[in-house]
Amino acid sequence: MLSSLPFVSSKMGGWTTAAWVYGAVIVVFFLAQLAMAFDRQFVLANQAYFVTDRRSIVLRFGRNWRFARRVYVVSCLHAKEFPYVVRQNRPYGCLRIGTLLNKDLVQPFGFGLSQPGQPFLQGRSLVPVEFENIREADFVRSLILSYLGKEPVN
Repeated sequence: MLSSLPFVSSKMGGWTTAAWVYGAVIVVFFLAQLAMAFDRQFVLANQAYFVTDRRSIVLRFGRNWRFARRVYVVSCLHAKEFPYVVRQNRPYGCLRIGTLLNKDLVQPFGFGLSQPGQPFLQGRSLVPVEFENIREADFVRSLILSYLGKEPVN
């Protein structure tokens, strides 16, 4: 964006006007990125993950759109046909345990589990449910697969 600054004509308000507009746009983009980073940190700091012999559970504490404190729970039944993919992330991996809108899933209410960085529903695609940034993602995956009697495939 800044490389186009020398090509701004004087008919459009000149170089100084363009510099102010470009500067304002840069500040707005920077503040938006900062807000998204704080939101993401808040989400990760207020989540807990549980694995039982039958289900994987994601628990999130947060506020809803009316700023009331809520607890959001998503519970995914273990399934032999589900791939349980470990996605590399920084600093730790993420383990996909299910998808929202699956028939075997206890559904959350409201928008409490929508998180920055997750894809929106597009057509028939499903929103993934993940254990995000867990240190031992491969171990948790092998633990779930052992409950299913299925050997991990690397």
